[in-house]
Amino acid sequence: IFFFFYKGLGHVVHQFDNLYDGIKKEAERYGDNVRYYYLEGKEEKICTYNDMKNRVDYIAAALTKLDLAGKFTCVTGETHPNYVATYIATASTNGVIIPLDKEISIDQFIKFMQFCDTEVIFYTASQQKKMLAAREELPLVKLYVCIGKEDAEFPEDDARFMKAEDFFEIGRKAYEEEGIHAAEENVPDM
Repeated sequence: IFFFFYKGLGHVVHQFDNLYDGIKKEAERYGDNVRYYYLEGKEEKICTYNDMKNRVDYIAAALTKLDLAGKFTCVTGETHPNYVATYIATASTNGVIIPLDKEISIDQFIKFMQFCDTEVIFYTASQQKKMLAAREELPLVKLYVCIGKEDAEFPEDDARFMKAEDFFEIGRKAYEEEGIHAAEENVPDM
């Protein structure tokens, strides 16, 4: 696989073996340079190349720690760096990623999740009502991870709901303290 960066009139070609290798090499090359500018609520935020690698590492480690690696994982909602990181981390832990449009109807959403035996769903806060409405129909889903809005309200009677920050903290501890480097260890070469 080749990754192209256009620079001036020419271009620079960088080779990588898999998605995780690409993220790792980008972090090595570009470090704390801004990879994404994005809005969360009305606040503009940034995500650097190092931030993206950390997000992928932490998500992959958390998926492994929680026995969700290699499973079907859904991402849905608005564009967000955590959406991209989840996509890469899931693929890097031999899982199957299911990206679903934020406009999909609740019935279609439930049918996709049931058909795929989805066990974890990452979603942006705008999708909270859909997740709450779908949860009774999705008993196989072990975890709902809400990306973004820190004041999202979760049902008190359902421990399956979690903020992305809390999920990342599980992954950070697993990665940094327990040495679970799932993304790097599980990626097959292409």
